[in-house]
Amino acid sequence: PAAPGLAAQGREQRSGRGRFGRRWEGGRAESLLQSVIVVADAGTLASLSMAACVAVVHAAESLAGVACRIKWPNDVHVGGRKPCGVLAESRVDTDGNGVAVVGYGLTVNAVPAAISELKGGSTSLAREAGRRFDLTAASDAMLATLDAAYTGLAQGDTLQAYRRLVDTTGRVVTVRQGEAHLEGVAE
Repeated sequence: PAAPGLAAQGREQRSGRGRFGRRWEGGRAESLLQSVIVVADAGTLASLSMAACVAVVHAAESLAGVACRIKWPNDVHVGGRKPCGVLAESRVDTDGNGVAVVGYGLTVNAVPAAISELKGGSTSLAREAGRRFDLTAASDAMLATLDAAYTGLAQGDTLQAYRRLVDTTGRVVTVRQGEAHLEGVAE
């Protein structure tokens, strides 16, 4: 088995998936496509997606100087457009110990023409900031902010940051669980 904290990075992604099995693709030198292994108790694992969203916001803002928000539960938005999705999948044993893989695809350098072909109002850091970025620097920033957000879970700092950054509070949201849909106001 791989060691906790191991980060794997892809150069290109053609068969990635997001929530509900949706496709997530990334081309060469365009996206930061990473998965990180985390070993923790069940309570911590339940908060990993939130921590990763906070980390993406902090990394994107420090790199590109653009204001980002979180669209609950797992998307990061810049001006209403999506440069990143986060997916955390975990397994927990009967003693409450578990392991998770936290994956994210941050679109860094895709050009506006390529983005306009994507569905759902996607964007990239390069489009928003008006310049390209070094993917190694983006990776370093992302791993540093992910480490800080993970560490901040124990102190409650990450939860406070998430609450400040999430933009769906007070809005009507729909939660899907299999075929069931539950609608309500996010608080």
